[in-house]
Amino acid sequence: MTYQEGLNLIDEATQKITEAKQSIVDAIMNAFLFTWQWWIALAMIVLPWTIWFILRDRESSARIFPLDYC
Repeated sequence: MTYQEGLNLIDEATQKITEAKQSIVDAIMNAFLFTWQWWIALAMIVLPWTIWFILRDRESSARIFPLDYC
């Protein structure tokens, strides 16, 4: 194999990797993103933190999150 043939093989492999990445992005954008399951997962991540932030005892915040780490 010559040097130029090796470079051509690398170019072909790079092109295939680029096409595979684009296929993955297309699958995510068209099949998974913004589906009802995606919205439920997002709510399960965000809602508990939001509820905790609203209902937490603000007097014990200093005990939970100490400013000094000594």
